[in-house]
Amino acid sequence: MRTPTTVFLMLLCVVACKPTSNELTEAQRSEIQAAVLEADAGWWKAWASMENLDDYMGYFSDWFETPITGWASTDALRAGAEETWRETKSWEYEFGDRRVKVLAPNVAALEGRIVSIVTDTADAAVEWNQRYTEVWSLEEEGWKILTCGFSTSRRNVE
Repeated sequence: MRTPTTVFLMLLCVVACKPTSNELTEAQRSEIQAAVLEADAGWWKAWASMENLDDYMGYFSDWFETPITGWASTDALRAGAEETWRETKSWEYEFGDRRVKVLAPNVAALEGRIVSIVTDTADAAVEWNQRYTEVWSLEEEGWKILTCGFSTSRRNVE
């Protein structure tokens, strides 16, 4: 009689100790993808409005030291943004393809394309074609950028 009881207890332990699935449903993935795309759009809008540097910087996680490739530090990014905004009259943009890969319930990668027409204070316009990749993390305040990289080509607009 001891063997069936032991087998039963072992099976019960296996079932009870089985880890829960980390798989997300398609609906959950879609919801995360939409939230990250919305956050990315807000980040670009904050940049192009050139009105509130704290709003723009608020899209970055406090975790990072260098949020965007090419900047030595957060302070350097802030100073570079201020300088760019002083020298820029307008920044119009249109998204190309963007896609999000959900890596976990609180982490996602975004790959996108964007074309911007940047007009400086002397009314010279340049078209920027950019490809970018970002890693987003869901934090208490919402989706935040952990890191971001760009590839940019420019041409003068006539």
